[in-house]
Amino acid sequence: MHSSKFLSLFIIVMMTVTDKQSRKFLKIVAFFLALAGAYLLFPAYIYYSFVPLPQDNYMDASLDPSWLITLNYVDIKGLVWGKDFCFTYGPLAYLPMRNIWGKGVIPFLVYDLFYFLNIFLIFFLSFYKAKNKIISFLLIAVSVVMVPVYLGGESALVWFLILLFWFNLSLTDYNRLYLIPQVLITAGLFFLKFNTGLIALFIFFLVLLYQLLFKKDRLYIALSGVLLLVIIYISAVLLNVELWGYMLSGSHIVSGYNEIMSLLTPDAAELLPAMYAVIIASVLFAGIRLLISKRVWAGKELLLKNLLTGFMFCCACFIMYKQASVRADISHIIYFFVFFNFLMLCFFGLFNSLRLKNVLNIVVLALMAIPLYAVTNNRQVVDVYNFDDKLSKKYYITKLREFTPGAGLQLYPNDNQLPEDIKNTIGNSTVDVYPWNAYMLLENKLNYMPRPVMQSYAAYTPHLEDLNYNYYNSGRAPQYVLYTYKSIDNRYALFDEPKLNLILLKNYKTVSSFNHLGSDMLLLQKREEAKPVKLEFLKEYKRPHSVDFHPEENIYYEITLDNNTEGKIKSIFEHAPEVTLYVKETDDIMLAHRTSLPLVQSGLFSDKIAANTADFKNLMSNDSIAKVRTAKSYNVTPNDKSYFKDMLHIKEYKIIH
Repeated sequence: MHSSKFLSLFIIVMMTVTDKQSRKFLKIVAFFLALAGAYLLFPAYIYYSFVPLPQDNYMDASLDPSWLITLNYVDIKGLVWGKDFCFTYGPLAYLPMRNIWGKGVIPFLVYDLFYFLNIFLIFFLSFYKAKNKIISFLLIAVSVVMVPVYLGGESALVWFLILLFWFNLSLTDYNRLYLIPQVLITAGLFFLKFNTGLIALFIFFLVLLYQLLFKKDRLYIALSGVLLLVIIYISAVLLNVELWGYMLSGSHIVSGYNEIMSLLTPDAAELLPAMYAVIIASVLFAGIRLLISKRVWAGKELLLKNLLTGFMFCCACFIMYKQASVRADISHIIYFFVFFNFLMLCFFGLFNSLRLKNVLNIVVLALMAIPLYAVTNNRQVVDVYNFDDKLSKKYYITKLREFTPGAGLQLYPNDNQLPEDIKNTIGNSTVDVYPWNAYMLLENKLNYMPRPVMQSYAAYTPHLEDLNYNYYNSGRAPQYVLYTYKSIDNRYALFDEPKLNLILLKNYKTVSSFNHLGSDMLLLQKREEAKPVKLEFLKEYKRPHSVDFHPEENIYYEITLDNNTEGKIKSIFEHAPEVTLYVKETDDIMLAHRTSLPLVQSGLFSDKIAANTADFKNLMSNDSIAKVRTAKSYNVTPNDKSYFKDMLHIKEYKIIH
């Protein structure tokens, strides 16, 4: 009741202020509104500690914590990003993830204050400069309600939207001071998450080119571009990043993710029509505002400015859409709606009309209402209405006061200890883990040495697979591997990393088998006589897809199947068309597994079927090979053949060891 009265009073005041053009009073209102909003979105905790994992569903629960903790571990071990370690997140990702292990507190304070300042300025300037203060106020209010205080993996998207705000402001009301956040955010994004950073870099220089053409402040504009490149280069040295490897591996991870990670769930599918409606309506709305204007055709500068603004808005919509649609589960799709109102706020010039009773405002209100409704109906999926964390920052202050160098790592003691004989056998030797549970190694204080693509399901492409293959085929290969035969999303675990599994079968031996917290595991040890595994080309040929081919012993197959034009379009605007690998044991028994074009191109082998850890153990032992079922044939079949070319291109290699 009180809040509705406050809102009514605020609307009346804003209408009066707008009529009287009381700029001083508006500044005061904008200042306190922005200050309150930025405070509410300020992080509730300065950092989170790594603590022992719960034992329930231990293996599956370890997937995300494992890569999170390894982001910090990489720097502690002095590994090179893009060479020794490849991931879509970069060396600055620990900041929004709030992972302070091995880090000082100062970077977090600087990061948080810079975030606070940007949010404050967005709220202040978008309100103060907006034609319609009521629409601006509502966008700010809804953004404050919906944007979480802990951004985590969504931080790159939020920083990208903040960057677009500064680009828009520069185009509309140029000020050389606006170049400062543009340079800093673009450089930061590049090392926070590569794919978002690369798009930000492209748009930065696109906006820079426009400003060089039409603004008089050309020296400072040009210097900002040079400064950005210098900062990226120096940061790469300081952050231990090999730039080319970082960019190449990052692009492969993004493209490979698009090929295989789709997991459309029924609850997510229900939200797709609303997401499509919001995107189409907002893009049409923006297009109408930009192109159907009395002044838009008056000069080249204004026309190009509007085209650039429209391009940036479409880019933002597309990135948010792809982030939702590629994985396509409920948690990814709901985040599209969580941040959509903030997107409109960052493009406040598009979504404001001077008159209160204007049809454009009705569209804007509808665009605001749909995300709010979608998130409210799925509030159990994402923690957006946590007003306790938004109102109180006492834990931030408490953690800041209690900070010690070891505050970020509280793994010990824990109840997740491996058997003593396993730990004693490994000792201080290097050890890796398959498929992904690096967290377990650190909980047990083992000498973890990650392969370049640290988790098996993420070796999406031949390039990524070869990084791990070359690593294991070298003298840097770990002495031990803790192995569990497991994958995600009904993929065939043997072929998640086929070349790596091949090396394990050839160069490692089983030392022990045991069960750890519900998972059957093997301790593998590198053989003394281990030598590189080589693939010697034999022949290549074509055959129609969906036709069985019969694997032979010690033959490695690389299969190329291409999308046609329709398939490539679908891959861009949704996700890659799906492919199934059928593994036939007999005419009556056939196992169906999800795969992708890059995965089958990475290769497959083995005339035996591995369905579990025991099967893999038997594959490693010649005297147990008879216990493993025979793979009669393999079959690579598109789920919808209309998206693919007709023929498979198969290369055969002899496995030499």
